[in-house]
Amino acid sequence: AAWGLPCRLIERISRLDLTQLDGDDIRRQCEARTALVADRYRPLFFTGEDFPGADERFDIDDFFGMSTEIDNLMPLEDLTMAPERWTPERWAASVAAQRAQGMVVWNYVAQRVDDGRLVGLSNVSFDPADPWKVHQWATGVRKSEQAQGLGKALKLWMLVKLLDEVPGARVIDTGNAVSNAAMIGINTDLGFREHFREHCYQVGLDRMRELVEEMGA
Repeated sequence: AAWGLPCRLIERISRLDLTQLDGDDIRRQCEARTALVADRYRPLFFTGEDFPGADERFDIDDFFGMSTEIDNLMPLEDLTMAPERWTPERWAASVAAQRAQGMVVWNYVAQRVDDGRLVGLSNVSFDPADPWKVHQWATGVRKSEQAQGLGKALKLWMLVKLLDEVPGARVIDTGNAVSNAAMIGINTDLGFREHFREHCYQVGLDRMRELVEEMGA
């Protein structure tokens, strides 16, 4: 801001305190939400690059197509960015980067029951040796399947799995553009509370070099 740059995006970082969560209530919510969508969708879970097999009707190309679509639905506010594109190579590099920090990546996808198409995704990462903080990454649903209750179902599936299998987890942190009212609403319903805000700026490389040179002078 001191350089005269406008803020391009405000990200709301929210935190869920798992120690204050009613686990039984979350499990009841998950059961109810799963029953609500079970005639149309089912959850599939996998870690890292250990994708479900053909017996689950899991189509890897469909997965990367879905991931690309969901990322490009995320609001950018005034940021200028090239369209996202997920590939097997980019996914492998992302998982490897997490692994290099001692982290594991957990994923849930929502799959249509009738034809096996993948329509929703949620993923988290955490350090199994010290899992007190879980990082929630993408959660989203293809545009064609929105308003079906899937976004909250994905969050609940993951939340119950963490409660059941990662007893050392204490908080979950996640970020959303402040304009992403739908996802912020889901998070708030689950108990997430605003932790802090990040203000994001954008500047061209040539102008950035000039600013750095001016600082050095």
